[in-house]
Amino acid sequence: MALQAIVDDLRDEITLEHPRIRRFRFITAEQAIINLLSHPGDLNHPEKAEFYYPLSPTKATLYLEKSNPAHASDRSVSIDEAHACNCLMADHSGQQIFSNSEEYLRVIQRRAEAMLASVEQPPSVDAST
Repeated sequence: MALQAIVDDLRDEITLEHPRIRRFRFITAEQAIINLLSHPGDLNHPEKAEFYYPLSPTKATLYLEKSNPAHASDRSVSIDEAHACNCLMADHSGQQIFSNSEEYLRVIQRRAEAMLASVEQPPSVDAST
């Protein structure tokens, strides 16, 4: 399936619900467009694609399947939804994440460090059995 066919089929732009809140914005990374249907680190390619692309600190574009219930035009997102998008962007990033808020980057960094620590912990073994 060609990328142009996907782009021609659907487009949905989303914006932050409260664009005046300066402490929270969309972030981006060196991998600026991510497939929402792929999982970070998974080398298998999903059969379908839905793309997320942050355009600025207050705007992002979603390219969704028309059958996706979230498909709507010019809708706003809550801070929680924007944070979820940012977490996906961070999960798909390689090494660099960009934001206009140093404070929010620290939040994302702490989240990434906590996830990494949980992955690196070996499972506990019960020696009493």
